[in-house]
Amino acid sequence: MDQDTKDAIAAAVAEQIKAAQTELVKALEKTAEAVVAKAMEPVTAKVGELEGAAKTAAAKAAGDGSGGNGRDITAEAVKAIVADALKARDDADAAKGKKADADAKLTAARDKFAAEKLKDLPAVYRDKLPITDDEASLAKAEQAIRKQFADDMKAAGVQVPDAGSKPATAGAPGAAGPDTSKMNPVQKIEAGIASEAKT
Repeated sequence: MDQDTKDAIAAAVAEQIKAAQTELVKALEKTAEAVVAKAMEPVTAKVGELEGAAKTAAAKAAGDGSGGNGRDITAEAVKAIVADALKARDDADAAKGKKADADAKLTAARDKFAAEKLKDLPAVYRDKLPITDDEASLAKAEQAIRKQFADDMKAAGVQVPDAGSKPATAGAPGAAGPDTSKMNPVQKIEAGIASEAKT
């Protein structure tokens, strides 16, 4: 298999992974929209009650000949409905804010782990890490991702060094790393794996 074919296969694998991630993001966005709509249902219901109460109050005020007591009571009821609606809205906003903060913390922890532990792999593989701050879960996912990367490269005909293998010059005084300036993307990936294996 010549190098151009290897490059084409690797690029095709990356495109398929990217397309799958795009579909996953769309699905998550739809789920988030549904959650927000569900959280807003109490607010929508209260607004409907408010509109009905306002119409009732207006009709009663127009036909009430007994003085101001009836209108005052209706006004208090309207105020209570408004207060409930605003509270429900504020509670929903607070819940959304807390969830967003929690998600941001988990994402930050996951991104930090990816930058430290999977920096030698392409972004499409690093993005496979679960969004969590649990070190054990991230470490387990790292092993699965590295295995998938090795399997993908093997299927593409690219040799990926084993984790325990080291270049013959590893540790030699004055030894320099490989010159990646003239390497193609697949060769750079191989060089990165070899460098990671040395550490």
